[in-house]
Amino acid sequence: MKWTLHWGSHIPVLIKVIENSEDDVLELGMGVYSTPLLHWMCTPSGRRVVSYENHANYFSLFQNGLNQFHETYLVDNLDDIDISQEWGVAFIDSEPMEQRARLAQRLLYNCRFVILHDTQDREEKFYGYKRIYPLFKYRYNYTQFKPNTTVLSNLDNLEFLNG
Repeated sequence: MKWTLHWGSHIPVLIKVIENSEDDVLELGMGVYSTPLLHWMCTPSGRRVVSYENHANYFSLFQNGLNQFHETYLVDNLDDIDISQEWGVAFIDSEPMEQRARLAQRLLYNCRFVILHDTQDREEKFYGYKRIYPLFKYRYNYTQFKPNTTVLSNLDNLEFLNG
């Protein structure tokens, strides 16, 4: 399995959003940066994290050491899972790439903060994020590091991310 330091570019945003939110956390696409970070940020307070992955190699990395607050599921297709409950935060960093916009759209009315990874313009042809941006009232683009990260919300103006 390959990975690079740059794949963790979402960490500053993920930390701020988790610190400024409540309720359950959904992770669509597990990763060497996001999964441990969500686990360690949410476990002390008993905040529930639910992680879904459709690649066995990533899924297998996180089977030891998880607890009753962090559920993990290996699925065939993320389009087939039920994510209709209310979520405080959803982090989307899954494959296939073109699936991410569809997943974000499914969370339009039941998630306070939707975080998308890999949102730089040059990757738009793969992800198709621009078609869903107008569906959300608020958007924050984190461009300090690449790959970029975007936060979407219909409930919160995202001002806390500017400081």
